[in-house]
Amino acid sequence: MVPRRVAGVLVEVAGDEWVAYAPSSNTAHALNRAAGELFEAIDGVRSVDDLAEHLDVSAEVVGLGLDDLAEAGLVELDDAVPRTSRRDMLKKLGVGSAAAAALPVVETIVMPSALAAQSVVPPTPAPTDFPTPSPSPGTPAPTPGTPAPTPGTPAPTPGTPAPTPAPTPGTPAPTPGTPAPTPGPTPGCSCSMTLIRRPNPSNPSGDFVDIVATGVPGGCLELPLTLRRALGDGPAADATVVAAPAVGLFVLTPGGSVEGTVAVNKFASVTASLISGSTTLCSGVSPPSLFLD
Repeated sequence: MVPRRVAGVLVEVAGDEWVAYAPSSNTAHALNRAAGELFEAIDGVRSVDDLAEHLDVSAEVVGLGLDDLAEAGLVELDDAVPRTSRRDMLKKLGVGSAAAAALPVVETIVMPSALAAQSVVPPTPAPTDFPTPSPSPGTPAPTPGTPAPTPGTPAPTPGTPAPTPAPTPGTPAPTPGTPAPTPGPTPGCSCSMTLIRRPNPSNPSGDFVDIVATGVPGGCLELPLTLRRALGDGPAADATVVAAPAVGLFVLTPGGSVEGTVAVNKFASVTASLISGSTTLCSGVSPPSLFLD
C-alpha cells in the first residue's frame, strides 16, 4: 500500500512543529516532529515498509502516523493500514519513555476566523484637541525635558551648582556598595486559564481540549507571546501565539484572550502555560479522562 498526500495542503515549519492547512476543508492541523517528518517522506512512491526503513522506525509507528494523517484529511490511503492502537503501543513502550514521546501526533486546530467572530473590538476613543498656548514675545523656549520652575522660586545664579536634594524623612540612606534591589513582577501581569475537555465525536478514543486564557494584560505582553503545553508525559512544546485572523495554533483575539484547541487521546493529560517574555502569566491542567490499566 502506497500512501499519497492530499493535493493543495499548505505546510509551514516552525521549530519542531509543522502546521498543515487544507484549504478545501478550511482546517488546520499541528504535527509534531515525528508526524511532520513522516508527512514530508510521503512521495506517492514509498510503501509503508519503505517509509519505515527511510525514517528508521517500525512499520507499526508508520501505520499509527498514517492513520492520524488520513483522519485529518492530509493523506490518502488505498487500504486500511494495519496498526496497533496508541494505547497498546504506549503500554508496550512505556508511557514515559523517549520512544513513546517520539510517536507521531496530529492535533486539530480551531481556525482563528471562528474565534475572532466571537470577540468584539472595543472602540478607540477619539483624541481631544487642546489649544497650545503661544509663548510671550521675548520669552526663551524651555529646554525639552526641563521641568517648569515653581512660581515664586528664585532663578539659580549662573555657575552655581545645583543643590543636592534632601532625603525624604524616614527613608534610610543606602549603604555604599549595596546592590539595587531586583524589581519584582509587575502587579496585575496575570491572566486566568481554563482547559475544557470534551469528547471527540469522530474518534471514540480521543478528546478535544479547549485552552482559553482570559484577561490577558495588554500592558504586560512581550512579543513573541508563547503558549507552552505538554501532552501526557511527553516533552513540552512551545507554540507562538498569533493575532487573529492569522492562521496559527493559538490566537490572541481582539477582545484580549488567547484561544485554541488541541486533539488528544483520552489517557493523555494536558498542561498549558501562557508566557510573555520570561514571565508566566497563567497556567492550567486537564487530567486524562481515561486511565491506563
